[in-house]
Amino acid sequence: MNKIYQLIDRITPKNYWLQLLTLTFYTLFLSISFNLILLEVIGLQIEFPKDGIIKKIQKNIYLFFSVFVILVPLIETAIFQWLPTLLYNYFKTTKKKEVLFCAITGIIFGLTHSYTLGYQIAMSFTGIILISLTMYYSEKERNYFLPIFFIHLTNNFLVFLVHHFKK
Repeated sequence: MNKIYQLIDRITPKNYWLQLLTLTFYTLFLSISFNLILLEVIGLQIEFPKDGIIKKIQKNIYLFFSVFVILVPLIETAIFQWLPTLLYNYFKTTKKKEVLFCAITGIIFGLTHSYTLGYQIAMSFTGIILISLTMYYSEKERNYFLPIFFIHLTNNFLVFLVHHFKK
């Protein structure tokens, strides 16, 4: 993981906000690229369910925006990135276990997005990126919740825009 952190340090500006915007861009680029590979090359479907509570929430654009773009990233960032990183840093194990920790946490994040297999795989990949960035920020910043929440929120906002204007 230290090599990944060194790479992040090399490719991002030293200014906090520029670094955050750069990492947001890279995260979105990697996530979208992986989603396209799953969708176009492998043929797995990545979509919201056509029924259930999400479909009901989608009917009210303001409620859907509030839940999907603000509330869900807030809760998921707390549960799947901030809390696991807090526990990991408290128990401080070896650096070799950090990669395994990020993979397991990312996969659990993906499994909770149980719409389709393709969506779970895509969200596992995104979860691995988010927990890796959380681990990176936890070594650099005292408050590592906000940058990850911002990245997560931006990702969901772009998905919201694509989903809303696709109709």
